[in-house]
Amino acid sequence: MFLYPTLFFSAILSFCLARQKEMVIFLLFIFGVAFSIVVGFRSETVGIDTKAYYQIFDTIQTSPDDPYIERKIQLFYRLLNHAADFLGGDASLAMFFAASITIGFVFITIYRYSPSIGLSLAIFLSIELFFFAHNVVRQAIAISIVFASVGFVIHRRLLLFSFSIFFAYLFHSSAIVAFPIYFLARVRFNHWLILLAWLGSLVFIIFKDLIFIIFLAMVSYAPEQYAYFASKQGVYTLGGQGLGLVLIFKQFLFLILYYAYTKLGINDKKEQVFILLSLIGLILNNVFYHIGLVDRLVSFYSVFIIVGIPIAIRFLFRNQSYILSMIFMYSAFIVIFIRALFTSPHGIFPYSFNWGLFL
Repeated sequence: MFLYPTLFFSAILSFCLARQKEMVIFLLFIFGVAFSIVVGFRSETVGIDTKAYYQIFDTIQTSPDDPYIERKIQLFYRLLNHAADFLGGDASLAMFFAASITIGFVFITIYRYSPSIGLSLAIFLSIELFFFAHNVVRQAIAISIVFASVGFVIHRRLLLFSFSIFFAYLFHSSAIVAFPIYFLARVRFNHWLILLAWLGSLVFIIFKDLIFIIFLAMVSYAPEQYAYFASKQGVYTLGGQGLGLVLIFKQFLFLILYYAYTKLGINDKKEQVFILLSLIGLILNNVFYHIGLVDRLVSFYSVFIIVGIPIAIRFLFRNQSYILSMIFMYSAFIVIFIRALFTSPHGIFPYSFNWGLFL
């Protein structure tokens, strides 16, 4: 019960106090390993979909030519499971490898670009990707790879970014939806257009039947394996419900990011990439909030708020106002993290450790 909060508060406090570069790198490594162990070696009862990944591991080893495996499980994730088996491990070792890749890419990107590693970690652990990675394992890896490839976007290296998308695709085919990131992030959108897009996205939150009508009209085009999720029952089952506090808080985050965007100069290229992609991610989150499964695709864009929010705060505030804004942000994400442990649909609580590999 206290394992996740202990790691969360230890990490946040450590990075608030750490000043030397060597200490920051050491702490990132230590906490990266710690979180990877906790996530990877969780019991198969922790997380709604964890048991399914245990079954996938068994099927890959016993029936590698199974049509489901060949059709649905991408090559690199199959190889990851084979590697765990080759080393004498079970499904929990494969989960550890997957968690290490996801957390590793996220931590490296935070270290390279975030002006506040502590706040970025608080965002990652509370509303972006961490809890998500307990259930949507393959897609979490793909999202982390896209997130880490942001440097290729900033420095305009299309070939390397395309390679990164292909690399992510070999873990989960949904990575293809992230390819437009390269072009979107380099456009200097008029800030009024972004504001209008956000206001328009709020309509889809309030009038959820609107997006249902649009989405369900496409059901005949959905692949057979996704037919249920494109049905009205599937949409209602997996989509967001009501106006939750986190959803409302995300609108507040949008306004902070938007205000920072209006202040960006022509030479603030890194800031534009992270802030603009964060804005796009939050708008898409509003539009598809009520649509089950699509929120997973939106995460390829919304993940950038992990660095976008700290950049916006650093860009907008100075001295005492900066300190006060950081205190507020830390407090908000701490509340969201604690709340998510006990009320989120990810099935994390109660937590138990899988000791099988160590016995």
